[in-house]
Amino acid sequence: MHACMQSVEREREREGGREASVGMGVRGGFWKALQPYARQEGSGYLRGRRVAVDLSSWIVSAMSTKSPTRRNIFFRTLSLFSKMGAFPVFVLDGMPSPLKARATSDPFTRCVHECVQLLGHLGMPILRAKGEAEALCAQLNREGKVDACITSDSDAFLCGAHTVIKVFRSNAKEPFECYNMAHIQDGIGLTRTRMIAMALLIGNDYDLQGVPGVGLETALDFVQLFHQDNILDELRAISKGIYPPAAFASQCPSFHKARDRDLNWKTNNVLKRLAAHPNFPNEEIIKLYLCDDNLDTESDVPSLVWNEQPNIEALVDMLSYGKWGKSDIGRHMLPMLSTIYLREMAASSNSKSKSLLLILDDDHQYEFHSVKRIKIIHGQPYYLVQWKSSHADNHNRMFVCTDEDIQLVDAAFPNEARRLKWLKGREKSSTADCRNRFLGPKEEKSRSKRGMLTNNNMLETPKRATRPKDFYRSKMLVQLSIKDFYRSKKPHIETGETSTRKSSAVSLTSHLPLG
Repeated sequence: MHACMQSVEREREREGGREASVGMGVRGGFWKALQPYARQEGSGYLRGRRVAVDLSSWIVSAMSTKSPTRRNIFFRTLSLFSKMGAFPVFVLDGMPSPLKARATSDPFTRCVHECVQLLGHLGMPILRAKGEAEALCAQLNREGKVDACITSDSDAFLCGAHTVIKVFRSNAKEPFECYNMAHIQDGIGLTRTRMIAMALLIGNDYDLQGVPGVGLETALDFVQLFHQDNILDELRAISKGIYPPAAFASQCPSFHKARDRDLNWKTNNVLKRLAAHPNFPNEEIIKLYLCDDNLDTESDVPSLVWNEQPNIEALVDMLSYGKWGKSDIGRHMLPMLSTIYLREMAASSNSKSKSLLLILDDDHQYEFHSVKRIKIIHGQPYYLVQWKSSHADNHNRMFVCTDEDIQLVDAAFPNEARRLKWLKGREKSSTADCRNRFLGPKEEKSRSKRGMLTNNNMLETPKRATRPKDFYRSKMLVQLSIKDFYRSKKPHIETGETSTRKSSAVSLTSHLPLG
């Protein structure tokens, strides 16, 4: 069964496919400007964290792969929930703003509906936004209800998100990019209001063109000239032909240097373009970005809980097509079911509960048996947990194994964790005893030499006996040249003497220099 679990991991990686390079939100290569300030995080970063997932962003990315979208979302959800140990809440788009030119195709709408059904069968909490999903994700993050947002839409920063994960892969081998607003502000000086100003200048989802002739670098330099608290008011003043505003003139370092001449030509050019641009800044766009009420309260909003049991029968009916059968779906669901089981046990005061881990039906139930060992997966330690079947027969296997979070298992079964640590300590001590008991003669002799102590308890190197120099000179050998060697052998050959080792020996000491 454990080999089957490894095949599941490989299939998940294939199903994940290659991520689409989706870049929604602020135009002009805005993500590239932020990328130097992203941190590379591994799978352990999300463990125990609540994350808001922009479902539309996932679906757009999944539709670019060869695998069916439902399977892609299925594996991503299982990986996020069980392998990475996160608590995901999925956010749906509501009614789009009239400003947003987005044609929603029938296949996309149908795909969203199917994915919502799939997530419901998996027991995941789902929220619907009034407008854009990334706006509600950002609000949940800003209010502290989630710890991060998973979306490829950079508008999440403009809506107030603190931590954004741009691309999520179900394959835990590669790290993912994590953007923190505090790091961006320290590195490049961009705040929420300055980002909104940049979106108005270079374009966004609601105004694709922005201000003609203003690019990313120009906009980035321009917004730095204003204080973050009043930059939007200053843009309103510029649109009325009041430029440079009083606050701009007092805070812009280059203004004082150019007091006797015109402003820097680049800045002056931007000011003129803003004053000539109609309907700048667009107040409706600013209102959308600064909105703090993005939850669709008219819909039935479930509470954010992650302990609902998945509907296995509904999942079988929904996913049983192609090469997938009932047993395949149950095998894929095993890590998620075991994670739910361990979380319930960790939250329960009675660790000796007899509740079973339901796999498919009443004939396939398993209970916690033991922790076999510690296993390293992509640099992260896990427990290899063994589950025992409650209905073992000739057709059902007695045990199955899953890879579980160490802290979660320790909280759910503390006695088992202590037993494993005791066994590891005993194994180390017994290994050391065996090594000491079966030391060879060379090792024992070397050890006894290292252990020789003087009366002062100091290590002392044994002294080597001294011998006269003549002794070593008499023992020294000299290598003869080939010519000298045959000359020394020639008398014996001419006289026909028998060549024995003793009679053919060469007196080498006669060739030594006597000095």
